[in-house]
Amino acid sequence: MPGVAVQGGGSIVTLPSFGDDGAQPSLPNHSSTAPSDQGAEITIVATSRSGGAFNFYGALKGDKVYTIYLDTKLGTAVMQFADPTSVAHPYAQDLTAPQPMRADLPTGLPRARMVVACVLDRAGMIKNPHVLETGTAVMTARVLTALGNWKFRPALRAGQPIEVNAILGFNIDTSDRN
Repeated sequence: MPGVAVQGGGSIVTLPSFGDDGAQPSLPNHSSTAPSDQGAEITIVATSRSGGAFNFYGALKGDKVYTIYLDTKLGTAVMQFADPTSVAHPYAQDLTAPQPMRADLPTGLPRARMVVACVLDRAGMIKNPHVLETGTAVMTARVLTALGNWKFRPALRAGQPIEVNAILGFNIDTSDRN
C-alpha cells in the first residue's frame, strides 16, 4: 500500500505504510512559517484504507483521503475528506485542504464523541449532514444546527474548487487503538 504524507506550511513528510519496502521517511527542510492562504496548517494524505482518525475505513470514496484539524469551542475537531470522482479517475494533483472561515459551535455543549458525514460543496458550505455516531441528544441537535452556518474556503484541485465528501468528528481521541 502507498505511504502517508503529512503536509504543514511549506513542508511535506512522507511516511512508509503497511507493506511498504521499509524505506525511511523523507524529511524536507523545516519551514518556520506557514502561509495562511495555503489551507489547513497540517494536512494528512493517505489511502482510503489507511485509517486515520476514524474507524470508518473505506467510508470516504476517493483515490486519497485527507485529514485536517479544526479549532472549535469543543476542542479540536477532525475532518476527513475525499473527492469521490477520483475513484474512477485518479488525479496527479493532490487537493488543497478546505480552510475554515466560520466554524462556530454553541458554548456549553457536553464533551461527548460525535461523528457527522456531510458534503462540502464548491462554495465551501456543509450540505446533507447526517450523524454516524451520536453525542448526547442536546449536543447532536445543536451541532447539526451550527453546521448549517459553517463556511470554508473550498477544497481545491489545481486551483479550482471541488465538492468533497467529508466526515467531521468531535471529541475524537486520535490515539485510540479501538
